[in-house]
Amino acid sequence: LLPVLFFPVVGGEPLLPVEPVQILWVNLVVAVGLALPLALERGEPDAMLRPPRRRDEPLLGGTVLVRSLLAACVVGASGIASFLLERGAGAELRQAQTAAVTTAILTQCFYLLECRSLSRSVFAVPAWSNPWIYAGIGGVLLAQAAFVHLPLLNRLFESSPLPAEVWGRSLLVALAVVPVVGAHKAWARRGGGG
Repeated sequence: LLPVLFFPVVGGEPLLPVEPVQILWVNLVVAVGLALPLALERGEPDAMLRPPRRRDEPLLGGTVLVRSLLAACVVGASGIASFLLERGAGAELRQAQTAAVTTAILTQCFYLLECRSLSRSVFAVPAWSNPWIYAGIGGVLLAQAAFVHLPLLNRLFESSPLPAEVWGRSLLVALAVVPVVGAHKAWARRGGGG
């Protein structure tokens, strides 16, 4: 996760935007709650009109690889931005870290909606063609609320309760993934490729 590579130095001491155990939390929640519902997504309507992939072409290459790297950068940058925003507003380290983790989770929830189609806008995909997507997002949001507000999970994952306004700021920062990925899809449709 990108935020662990960025170490702001405050008072001569480097501060981690997220703790290693929090990265484990993000990976656990996202892998189960967001990846599995995507497997139930219907194929794209034009899938049979596309030429077959060359046998020597890598499975993860071109547009998919660029989009994955782009999304990873947005998730990382969103987490760092949230961390710095909260620290700048005077939040304690744990609260700023919790905001960074929350933003990363929310960003990936929005990115999941973008992943429903490789080429079409999130707004062009029928909203309820895969209700499992929303069940997955709902489950992830409940788990994240527990991560933020349950004392046991606060102790296990070094998290901290967040006030409603921090949740709101995290949500706004996380939304950045939608126009970024949408712009990449539009660019790829116009022949920009990977």
